[in-house]
Amino acid sequence: MKTDVTRPLITLLVLMAARLSFAQEQWLGIYLQGQKIGYARSAERDDKLNGSAVKRVETTNLLKSKMLGSDFEMRIESTSWVGPDGKPRRIQFSTVSSGRKQNVLAEFNGQTIDVRIDNSGAKTRKRLNVPAGARVVDDATFAVADPSKLKAGSRQTLYVLDPITVSLVKNEVVYKGLEKVRVPTGEFTAHVVEIIDPRATTRVFLSSKGDLV
Repeated sequence: MKTDVTRPLITLLVLMAARLSFAQEQWLGIYLQGQKIGYARSAERDDKLNGSAVKRVETTNLLKSKMLGSDFEMRIESTSWVGPDGKPRRIQFSTVSSGRKQNVLAEFNGQTIDVRIDNSGAKTRKRLNVPAGARVVDDATFAVADPSKLKAGSRQTLYVLDPITVSLVKNEVVYKGLEKVRVPTGEFTAHVVEIIDPRATTRVFLSSKGDLV
């Protein structure tokens, strides 16, 4: 994964690393200017929610760095329950940063998302309206599980839930085609997917099976 990151986008880097693979379990290193600053772990298994079959995806993201001479640490843990149609049914987040903790529980109900927020003991509720005709996913890379079936230049519009701002963020997902990429284990021809987020643009390199390269 290649991401151009500035200080205001550090949080986004952690969120984007949350689920960039569909394997049973995956570990990713997070690097900034060649230095490892954290990791992301994702594990997936079959589960049931309210009697219905779902995929349960658990992620842990840890980031440690220095910002303007000060230590910065953030830990985000999430659990997503995703239906067979790829739509999230429930997402739970826990974010710890600078001594503060925020828990977010989102329940997806068609065109609305009911969110309960516990910000260091201060509890609030929020209802988000899903834009008409919009597709909401737990991670924008879910849309490209089979890149071999996409045409170069094809584009999808998706929305993801940002647990920090508790808002829906519009993403444009563009399939760019095939490209050579070098990783420690060798050089591969990978499918390149560009995720255009208002806060940053990410290029993801996938195998023909949709796994992260």
